[in-house]
Amino acid sequence: MWILPSWNLHPLPSIRPITISSSPQTQFHILIPQLQNLQRVPHFDTVPQPNREGTGAMVLYLFEDARLGGTGFFRQTCSASEFEHMVLQSSVLDRQAFTGLTGAGDGYAVASDRYFEKVYTAQPAFNRAIFYHGTVLHSADIHSPELLRDDVHTGRLTVNAFFNLRRNAA
Repeated sequence: MWILPSWNLHPLPSIRPITISSSPQTQFHILIPQLQNLQRVPHFDTVPQPNREGTGAMVLYLFEDARLGGTGFFRQTCSASEFEHMVLQSSVLDRQAFTGLTGAGDGYAVASDRYFEKVYTAQPAFNRAIFYHGTVLHSADIHSPELLRDDVHTGRLTVNAFFNLRRNAA
């Protein structure tokens, strides 16, 4: 039996229930995360640091069902000022207005849009780890959020880690 720590370093998105019914006898509920505006666009894990070589990131996939999604990587296609404006607007615009500004969908970023070009998808596989520089834009690549569960046996369980990068002296 595994005992996992219950760390909550980032606030979880709120959950909204959806009732699906094909007949009165077959009705069930699916819990879909209600993402905040900035969770719906690619993000950096860090910004460049002047006195360090940088920050690395790692995601370890600990689930079997590849339909739960991997990680998408993106390139910024807008100017720095447009990007900054979008980030600032994310906290003041409601969901619909932010969607109008960015073209972001309801879930995590899974495709190119006005601000970002998707350049690669790391496919998940059990016990696969991916490593990338913390300044690379990325997002969870979840195409089927209705499959997400909060069960460590069937959910999208990952380990995320961050570490300092430095060059060895020549």
